[in-house]
Amino acid sequence: MTQDKDQLKSRINDVLSNKNESLNMAYTKSLEELVEDLKIYQYELEFQNDELLRIQFDLENSRNSYEQLFQYAPVGYAIIDEDYRIVKSNQLFNTLFEEKLIEKPDLDIRKLIAAESQDLFYHFSKRLLKYKDAETVEIEMIPFKGKSVFMQITGNIFVSNGQYMSRLSFQNVTEQKAMIQALANSEFEKRTITDNMTDMVVVSEPDGKIRYVSPSIKLFGFTQADYIGKSIFDFVHPSDIDSVLESFQNAVGQLRNDTVVFRLLNKSKSFMWVETSGSLVLNEMQEIESAVFVVRNIEEKKKSENELKYTRNLLEQVGYMAQIGAWELEISTDKLFWSAVTRSIHEVPDDYEPTLNDGLSFYLEGTSRENITKAIIEAKENRKAFDLELQIKTIKSNVIWVRSMGLPIYTDNKLTHIRGLFQNVNEKKLSEIRLTTFSEELQEINRTKDKMFSILAHDLRSPFNAFLNLTQLLDEEIETFSKSEIKHITKTIYSSAISLNSLIENLLEWSRLQRGLLKPILAVHVVRETIQSVVESLSESVANKTLNITIEANERFIARYDKGMLSTVIRNLTSNALKFTPRNGIIQIILEQDESHFTVDIIDSGVGVPSEIRDFLFEINDLKSRNGTDGEKSTGLGLMICKEFIELHHGTIWLKESSEKGSCFSFKIPINM
Repeated sequence: MTQDKDQLKSRINDVLSNKNESLNMAYTKSLEELVEDLKIYQYELEFQNDELLRIQFDLENSRNSYEQLFQYAPVGYAIIDEDYRIVKSNQLFNTLFEEKLIEKPDLDIRKLIAAESQDLFYHFSKRLLKYKDAETVEIEMIPFKGKSVFMQITGNIFVSNGQYMSRLSFQNVTEQKAMIQALANSEFEKRTITDNMTDMVVVSEPDGKIRYVSPSIKLFGFTQADYIGKSIFDFVHPSDIDSVLESFQNAVGQLRNDTVVFRLLNKSKSFMWVETSGSLVLNEMQEIESAVFVVRNIEEKKKSENELKYTRNLLEQVGYMAQIGAWELEISTDKLFWSAVTRSIHEVPDDYEPTLNDGLSFYLEGTSRENITKAIIEAKENRKAFDLELQIKTIKSNVIWVRSMGLPIYTDNKLTHIRGLFQNVNEKKLSEIRLTTFSEELQEINRTKDKMFSILAHDLRSPFNAFLNLTQLLDEEIETFSKSEIKHITKTIYSSAISLNSLIENLLEWSRLQRGLLKPILAVHVVRETIQSVVESLSESVANKTLNITIEANERFIARYDKGMLSTVIRNLTSNALKFTPRNGIIQIILEQDESHFTVDIIDSGVGVPSEIRDFLFEINDLKSRNGTDGEKSTGLGLMICKEFIELHHGTIWLKESSEKGSCFSFKIPINM
């Protein structure tokens, strides 16, 4: 009778043990469309914003779903620290121990345990801390009403802020115990319970051979005869046998109960997920007589878990691809939570736990930090959401553009959190800045081009008119002109041709410079020889105005430069001196050098440079266009080209001196480019 009674206790041990309801988690729609749309950021920013808000909404729902699952679970949950203090508990647990928890929210959980179960709970805690695996124990506890209850506690260990924490679930098995006692003398009642359970009850020998299986085996497609006499391991998925066998052996060896999740064979040769909790039946000698297992079909629950895991992974992958992370500020503590992507954008370690001040310190001092600080204050005080593009400096000192969005969260009309999204928008922002810069440069180029065309149209008109008028005069009246008159006319035509040629050459040089086609071709040259060659090319113009040109330069001094470019600079500056120096005037070209640079001064005894054009001599401006002392035309384009060529040699050019008695233009470049 004792044996039958023990078997009866074991078989119905878990009749009322499992009351969990599977919580179907909402399947979040695939975000592949979001990834594609994010790439087209320039043209669909508004759509992107809507998608980001939707992601934030989904993340908030997911968080709320987890909290609801914890709070409204049909079993009690509590988290305790290393000192056995209750850190957090759910609604069912709080209902059972309400009065004592009110007296002391961080109550030592051992004060809720009956004296007879203190040692049992102590050893349970030590095993839990030692093995870090799920442990189960059955103890007596005293709720606020004073009447003791029996609880089946299952726990596991996790680490939070460097401290070991225990996560405990509490299943009230008082009714089970009472049921065992009430039905101990009735085999019929025992059979009634097991036969009508939706969970399958299996009784096996210590070696795993099945002695009894409840009629609910039909839910797996088998009959009781299919199981009796066989080993439970014959029906376990091959990949799960090792873990199930280990759990069975641990239970037998350590006289403890284990809950195992694995895949079990059904009649259609496929496998379904089950959750099995077991209990050992001991005889009077405390020897194992049999093992009783309650097997529950959790296929739907597993599918929901896998679906949730898939959704979570999808969100995480999309976040990494789109560089979109999440953050949350806890108002009461000023602690910040950063998702993995948010930490990645800041380039901080995975275990980095910032405060609000830490987070704000990443924003660049000035506008960015001021704007995010102001936005946080507005969110706290005026319930204002924000969406800002700002700059941060990462922990590795990389300065990047980010988009920070925040939304105040209220509970019972009290602000508890600010949640938001955090996105790396550096490439997009830099592209926008480059686009703005290019647009401004293009506008400036167009303005420069328009100015240039205006100046050229004006300056080309006079030489072309001279050509037209003089050639027309020759064509119609050449027979009436003497040789000296014809010579004078052709000389004037030649002068106009020289002027046009100089203007066109300068224009071509300027055009090539604007397109970036001119690069210095560096070689070593004797500087005096370059100057002498330019002066000789201008000898006819010098002779026409009876000017005197002198060169003061070391005949052996050499430097590395582009001879063609430097010749153009000297020619333009000397030509300007020729134009604005009266007949019988003097022009000096002086070369000076130090250890690293050489300077060329071109000094004339001409009319000087008017004060109103001195500030923009090297820029495009129609005010610079003026005639020389003999009516020679000048556009000022040559000085612009001089400036470009000198800067290509990493040098400088400037008007050194100017008065009514003459001017001095100077340029300075490195000796060895």
